[in-house]
Amino acid sequence: MNIRALTAAGVATAALGALSVAVPAAQATPGAGATTCRPGSVRIAFSQTVTSTRLTHARTVRAKGANTSLNTQVPRVGARFSAYKKGPGKATSVINGLEKATKLTLADVPGKTPANSVTVKGRIAKPGTYVAYAGVKMATGTYTVRTCNAKGTGYGPPRHGTAGSFAVKKGTAALTTGLVSCRTKSVDELARRAQQHGC
Repeated sequence: MNIRALTAAGVATAALGALSVAVPAAQATPGAGATTCRPGSVRIAFSQTVTSTRLTHARTVRAKGANTSLNTQVPRVGARFSAYKKGPGKATSVINGLEKATKLTLADVPGKTPANSVTVKGRIAKPGTYVAYAGVKMATGTYTVRTCNAKGTGYGPPRHGTAGSFAVKKGTAALTTGLVSCRTKSVDELARRAQQHGC
């Protein structure tokens, strides 16, 4: 073979070598035992959450005067409501999940709505029958809990539970208070409940 042929063969070999270097190596796929979650970690997901308003305090007031101020103690009505968790998972984690689902700040288990009377202030425009009231936002829902297995390769089967709580502000029930006339047709849910109770 002459020198020109040898040179051409060398160039071809070098080009092939460069081409083979340029091709990326195949990506390694994770094995079946790859870690996907921290062993023992828990996932809590809520579904079918419901928010509502509960009447906690009410008192019927019969006013004889007009354009007068009202400042009165209003007793509790019905049973106290307690924050609860029925099912798996830590109570704090479950309530935190309910907070995220409902966008409310909720009482921890076993917090209870107020037992004693509350002060309600208002303005009486005309003589007649009124209801002074207080109430609080409630949240309930069903949830599932999944726990990461010991190998960290996935979450186990779902376990189910239910939970409920009420809105709080600075650690105490976030009560809404008001005064409604029995003559009006209120569009506010809590005021309507007060009318149904006291009118």
